[in-house]
Amino acid sequence: GGGGDGESCSEKDPYQRQNRYCMLVEQEVGSEETGRRLALIDMSGPLLIFDDSNGSAHFQTRMQRFQTFKQAYLANMCPVLCKLDAVSIALRRLELSPMLKAAPIALVRVDEERRRVERGMLGAEAMLSEVDRKGEWGPEAWEGLAKETKRLEIDVLPPAASLVSALTLNERRLKDLCTANGDDIATDLKVLPVGTRVTAKHLVHDVWYDATIRGHDPSNSGYIVEYEGLDTREVVPEADVRLVLEGVEPEQ
Repeated sequence: GGGGDGESCSEKDPYQRQNRYCMLVEQEVGSEETGRRLALIDMSGPLLIFDDSNGSAHFQTRMQRFQTFKQAYLANMCPVLCKLDAVSIALRRLELSPMLKAAPIALVRVDEERRRVERGMLGAEAMLSEVDRKGEWGPEAWEGLAKETKRLEIDVLPPAASLVSALTLNERRLKDLCTANGDDIATDLKVLPVGTRVTAKHLVHDVWYDATIRGHDPSNSGYIVEYEGLDTREVVPEADVRLVLEGVEPEQ
């Protein structure tokens, strides 16, 4: 890859998954006395994985299977796992975002998606580790991993990535609103900026209405809201205000 999209290598592959097999190298081992032979060595040990003691043809076949498996991993599984890593990191950050204090249902969704993503990654990692442990890299081993990779790519990644994208966009809009208000101190989103669309529970009607934040009431830890269609304003406690998130299912 050219890296021209502005992402650093560490952002694309935060856990260095592309280096999984970089320490496995073909090397000559032994000596004149014991006899020299070719072997696949894990240099991080170092540890001998297999050698040509069963014949050169057998060794070359195993090496070819390993190289084919490694290329399939790098081309197919590694990119999907890296995307899931990035989504998991983003979801963990969003779980701590003050913005979601006012959107508890979205916060639950973030937690659920993160758990689903991480369960998927751990499952795939366990399958891959078992193949590596046996040292039997071949089409049969790859078949199961390819199926699981496709499942992660189709069923797990899209909803989680879509949620991250929508929430990040909402976060950006709120921060832009803070800046437009000249309220740079609120860009940490510990309070929602003036102009934010919300739903708020009417103090008298005990009903949730669409509303807009028109001010803050620090003395009561609340917001001054203006209800749509009612032409009234009132101070509503923070706990009775729900953020309206665009592109995300509405709060109940």
